[in-house]
Amino acid sequence: MNYISICKNLIYSNNKRNWVDPQPVIRVSNTPSGKVQKRAHTLAIKDKNGDVVARIVSSQDGKPVISCGAKVAIITEYESEVI
Repeated sequence: MNYISICKNLIYSNNKRNWVDPQPVIRVSNTPSGKVQKRAHTLAIKDKNGDVVARIVSSQDGKPVISCGAKVAIITEYESEVI
């Protein structure tokens, strides 16, 4: 199991440095309060067959990744469902 989160402090830090050599803001750990296992600018989410079903993408230049101004977004390959 993976726990994926976005580090807003790193987004703020990247903003302060004008996105020069930005640090990856996507964080992956094995437990809710666990040590960081991976950091990324783009992270693929796969199904049990290893096929990519979604991606989490973050800005690497400070520009929004979607028009509402968000610097991080989840992009799915298939329809999503509210549960």
